[in-house]
Amino acid sequence: MRQTARAAGLRILFNSEPTTSIVTLDEGIVLGRYNVDREMSAADAVRLLTSPFRRWQQTAYWSIKKLAKNCAGPLYKTVRQRILLRQYSPSRRDCS
Repeated sequence: MRQTARAAGLRILFNSEPTTSIVTLDEGIVLGRYNVDREMSAADAVRLLTSPFRRWQQTAYWSIKKLAKNCAGPLYKTVRQRILLRQYSPSRRDCS
């Protein structure tokens, strides 16, 4: 992927790892990112920026998820899809 990005003229890549570290590779850099989702309040987003502990929590959660994905293989994807379908199904949405 790095070679393709470099050939396309991209110098900044983002991965899905929650980290504040910047990795320099070839002529570009790789940045991690933290997750801010629609359920997160503005105050929680600010805490993610200002609290090393809150960032550590997200990193720990991500590491556990990554381990589960590697150990469970395709089963992880199936279970995740079922949970998301149940969580975000139209019958569960508040229409008021």
